[in-house]
Amino acid sequence: MKKEVRQSGAIAPQVKIIQNHSFRMSILYAIVIIGMLWWILSLFSSWYAWKAVFLSNGQVFFGKFINIPFSSKIALKKVHYIKSNQPTQNGVQVDEGEDVIIAPIEDMLHGPEDTRIILKNQIVYYERLRAGTTLVKGLNEAVKK
Repeated sequence: MKKEVRQSGAIAPQVKIIQNHSFRMSILYAIVIIGMLWWILSLFSSWYAWKAVFLSNGQVFFGKFINIPFSSKIALKKVHYIKSNQPTQNGVQVDEGEDVIIAPIEDMLHGPEDTRIILKNQIVYYERLRAGTTLVKGLNEAVKK
């Protein structure tokens, strides 16, 4: 009988260790799943927001994209750009009071599609545009047409 007591006493701590380990693993899995869901939701919310992308050559484009980590480029979709009717000198606008037109990229002379692939090393910075601004309302109306 003494052997049975020792065996049952030796088995009980092992069961407790296994239960603690499975509890810790389930907590770890829950944290990983929550983190992945947060990351996926942030990607989708980022996709629906309009952004202004400022390039190293001075060009500015407006569109939507998802910034995917470890990728060397982005695919800017629904692209619009600043179109000026005023003459320029060395790429600089002459008249500061001119009206600026935001035009879809398809309106360019060579008629490109509305997606532009941009290398990340050419992007100086990008900004997420606030919903409800005049620019965002105009972009949304232009896309609906």
